[in-house]
Amino acid sequence: MNTELLLQNFNTGVVITFIGMATVLFFLTLMIFVMRIMEKIIFQLNKFFPEEIPAEPKKKVKNNDESELAAAIAIAFAQSGGNK
Repeated sequence: MNTELLLQNFNTGVVITFIGMATVLFFLTLMIFVMRIMEKIIFQLNKFFPEEIPAEPKKKVKNNDESELAAAIAIAFAQSGGNK
């Protein structure tokens, strides 16, 4: 194989690699810059439009109905073999 062609292909590959890496670095830097600007904008907007704090849910009142407890006991008793 021709050495000059191999060297030219290698150089082309290196150039394309560096162009790709530079593009990604530029995009990530731009994205971080835009995110920091958006953070400051949202912080300022939050002063004028604060988030609503949701009310705490009411605590569930314990029901004196023991039917669930009775059903659980009956199932456990049936699975243990019942009256042997």
